[in-house]
Amino acid sequence: MILPAMNVSGGIENLFLNYLRHIDRERYCFDFVVHEMNDISVGHMAEDLGAKVFLMPPFSLRTMKKIGEKYKRILSSGNYDIVHSSMANASFFYLSEAKKAGIGVRIQHSHQDRAADRLSHAVRNIPLLKMGNSQATAYAACSENAGRFLFKQKPFFIINNAIDYDKFRFDEEKRREFRNRYSLRNEFVVGTAGRLCPQKNQAHLLRDFQKLKEIKPDAMLLIAGEGELRDSLQLLCAELSVSNSVIFLGPVKEMPSFLSAIDCFVFTSLYEGLPVSGVEAQANGLPCVFSDTITKEADISGNVDFLSLDKPSSFWASVIASGKRQERPSVLSDRFDITVQAKRLMDFYDSLVLSETSI
Repeated sequence: MILPAMNVSGGIENLFLNYLRHIDRERYCFDFVVHEMNDISVGHMAEDLGAKVFLMPPFSLRTMKKIGEKYKRILSSGNYDIVHSSMANASFFYLSEAKKAGIGVRIQHSHQDRAADRLSHAVRNIPLLKMGNSQATAYAACSENAGRFLFKQKPFFIINNAIDYDKFRFDEEKRREFRNRYSLRNEFVVGTAGRLCPQKNQAHLLRDFQKLKEIKPDAMLLIAGEGELRDSLQLLCAELSVSNSVIFLGPVKEMPSFLSAIDCFVFTSLYEGLPVSGVEAQANGLPCVFSDTITKEADISGNVDFLSLDKPSSFWASVIASGKRQERPSVLSDRFDITVQAKRLMDFYDSLVLSETSI
């Protein structure tokens, strides 16, 4: 497994850790090549499930030689059947090296529906994505939109961002404990989760929240996640005079408790593949408000509003304020039930290895 990072609140790493918990670990082993790990406990969590975690330097032209030397040693000693890359813009390197090492199954995995959040990065990434595709023998995506973006008309397999529904069920005791930790009582609490970066567009949410305070003066906003925009977002809070009502939680290990503690979950992302935390929020029974850049496949509960980012913040605030928690989640789709999807993923891997060995 080639991942950009293995962090507490990262969507991709938690996706594969979820699968690792539910696959038949007598037959399957996942090892991880990662480029960032802000909390070693996440690596230990993977190792406790039988995985090895190999930490690489940040991926760049300067570090590629060093990464390549280590990666070749990993491949030569690992006896791997599959290399599965979730770093689409680095697959040109990882999958080509896997091909040279004689690994017959090489998967390119699309997790989003555009090349980057900045034009300069997109210009860089587009040729790299094409090169990565050319080194793959199979294609996977988290959603139809993400797959069509990267693979066009090529066939691809949907690996759903599946979760353990029971783990994320609403829990009154967890709600009380989490709220007490931050001196919250009966306030209306909005939450979001994700890296603090341009893609997630938390600045939009802060402006929406300022308007929400006009409707619900006691409202609070909890932001789970860490990233390069933390300082600028805190400055924006000050400019909007909402600093006393916004709590930056940093990475959150106890997502079920966080979700039980809040009253509405909001995503203002500029783009997404299919956000796993949005699925978790719905399994918790939360009303969700998503930007309409997020695929409608993300609505698994019927309790999601998709809003245009062009709508004024006052409109977003009114929709957020009107959301109602479901007393318990309605029947949720098998598409995101980890017990069903883990079996499906194993069948996918089996079919690829079988077809490769039969050639």
